[in-house]
This record gives sequence, structure tokens and C-alpha cells, in this order.
Amino acid sequence: MKLMGTQINQQIQAITEQQDAVRKQSEESVGQLAKVFQEGAEGLQQRVAASVNQILDGLGPAVRDMSELLDAAGERMAGQLDATATAFGNTVGTLNSLVDEIRNILTGANKLMEYTDQLITATRQALSLADEVSKSIDTRRKRWI
Repeated sequence: MKLMGTQINQQIQAITEQQDAVRKQSEESVGQLAKVFQEGAEGLQQRVAASVNQILDGLGPAVRDMSELLDAAGERMAGQLDATATAFGNTVGTLNSLVDEIRNILTGANKLMEYTDQLITATRQALSLADEVSKSIDTRRKRWI
């Protein structure tokens, strides 16, 4: 009977060690995922900053072009108005494309945050379940000892 109790105790100890290893691996995985999500967020921030800079860089030349065209409008009004309309239309088209890209980036960021929240919730649930299993194993082991 003592041999059987020793064997059961050894099996419970082995299960407890495995559970501790799983918990440690889960914590390391969460840390790695957090790092990946942080890098993704930083990349997203850089893309948004680059898009904003591109918008600002595009606006400066367009405004200068419009000013020059208006100065010369007295002599070449009809031709210059057509050119201005074309340049403005192109600028608006570019701005609309950039705004769409920023919206897509923000949508992706929102999805990333949702997935991160879901992952954190699932990890917390897994850790909670692991704690419950550990407590149950400890209770059972104490009964056998």
C-alpha cells in the first residue's frame, strides 16, 4: 500500500512539474507576443507618420503652384484655370488615396488591438484554469500523503 501511495505521489509530482513548465511557457509566449505586437504598433506608427509627411510634402508644392498660376491668370486665365483644376484634382486624388490608406492602417490597428485583447483574455483564462488544476492536484496530493 505504501508503494502504491509513493507511485501516486510521484505521478502527481510529475503532473505538477509539467503544469509549471506549461505555465512558464505560456508566460514566455505572452511576452513574445507582446513584443511582436509592440513592434507592429511601432511599425504602424512609422507608416502613419510617413503618410502624414507625404501629405504635408505634397501640399507645399501644390500651394506654391496655385499661387504662381493665380499671378499669371490675368494674361492666361483660361489655360491656367484648366491647369490649376487638373493639379488640384490630382492633389485631391492623392489626398483621398492617402486618407484611405490611413483609414486602412487604423482599421488594421483596431483589429490588432482586438486580437491582442482576445489573446490576453484567453491567456488569463488559461492561467486561471492552470491555477485551478494546480490547486486541485495539491488538494488531492495532500489527501494521499
